[in-house]
Amino acid sequence: MAILDMVKNNKGKAISLKKIAQRQSLSLDYLEQLFMRLKKAEIVISTRGANGGYKLTKKPTDISIQMIIDAVDDSMDATSCSGASNCRLGERCLAHNLWSQLNYVNQEFLSSITVADVLDDKYHHFEIKDLF
Repeated sequence: MAILDMVKNNKGKAISLKKIAQRQSLSLDYLEQLFMRLKKAEIVISTRGANGGYKLTKKPTDISIQMIIDAVDDSMDATSCSGASNCRLGERCLAHNLWSQLNYVNQEFLSSITVADVLDDKYHHFEIKDLF
């Protein structure tokens, strides 16, 4: 949400996290932690001063939603074993392959959607069958 807000409202200029936090009803402390990770992943850069804040390092068409998720270490793992196949008492559970496949589909889908797609409401044209 913060990246989407940033793109929608910054008009190519740096934007303060405080403004994003207010508009999105998010904790400023939480945003600061996330943006440190996004900066480390070179998705955003920061500038200091009266007009300081954050800007994207790439065009919104070049940033996938999966890139953002990876940058902030926000796992969307459907397995209970983090893919290690030791789900049930150290052994693979009966539904392990199902949850692993769901992880794959989620990652492929989110890798195919850019920030620009979400802002332009263009992501709904992707079909699951296109991912295989």
